[in-house]
Formats: sequence, structure tokens, C-alpha cells
Amino acid sequence: MAYEPNKTDLVSNKTGKTLSKFTDYLEQQHKNNFNTDEAKKIIRDVFWILFEDKDNIQSQDVKDFLDKKKKELEVFFKVEEIPLMKLENSVWGQLTKGEKLGQSVQGFRTAVVDGKKVNIPHIAFSADLDYLDEVINNIIMKTRKLSNGE
Repeated sequence: MAYEPNKTDLVSNKTGKTLSKFTDYLEQQHKNNFNTDEAKKIIRDVFWILFEDKDNIQSQDVKDFLDKKKKELEVFFKVEEIPLMKLENSVWGQLTKGEKLGQSVQGFRTAVVDGKKVNIPHIAFSADLDYLDEVINNIIMKTRKLSNGE
């Protein structure tokens, strides 16, 4: 898909469809109606913020309390939690591991992988052009080693 300078929506390179953004409900003048998809996106994002680091909490009582409240909220708001595909498990993640690339998730598309829904991130990366040349050369060397059985 070619770059279109006047198009403001972020689109998938694979499908060409508009991507969901973690904050797209803010751009749609969201109304307080918890039966809408936009409201469910808000709740999923709040869950992610609240419960993302719960594994770092030391107290088992607090962990148990958070798990209980999360389940109650999921049932009450009928929210389906869809996991975000992990960068480190991807081919890209493996080939760029250890490289000093600035990376950020710009949005995502939801797909079915192995019978389960997953949010596939749309990733932007940045680096100086001469460093990107080094990264590409490193990737070429890694793939050559793989193809030679090293």
C-alpha cells in the first residue's frame, strides 16, 4: 500500500484496513454508553493500565484482590480481554534483538490466530539512517548463518 499524505488514519500494511488505536475512543467524542464498542475499548485500556504490573506486587492479598475485581469488572461490562501479540516472539523481534531501535506500538488490528483472537501491534521504529544500515547488515548476517546451519 502506497503512502497517502492526506490520509490521517493509520492502516495495516497487511490488510489495508484502518487500525484501532489505544486511544481512538477519545477521537470519536465518546459518549458514556457502556454498551458500545468504544466504551469496551476504554475499559480494556483501563484494565491494561491497572493490572499490567500486578505481577510486581509483593502482597498476595493485593494480587488476589486485583484478580477478583478484574473478573467482576469483566463480567459487569462484558469485556473480552484480547492479548497483544508479543514483539519478542516474532521473527522481527528475534532478528532485531539487541539492536538499539526506538520502537513504539502505534495501534493494532485484531485477528484470529490458532483459533484465538489476538491484537497484532502496528509498530513504528526509529534510528539514524546509518545505524539502520548496520541493523540491516546484521540481519543479513544472521539469516546467512541460519541458512548455512550455523
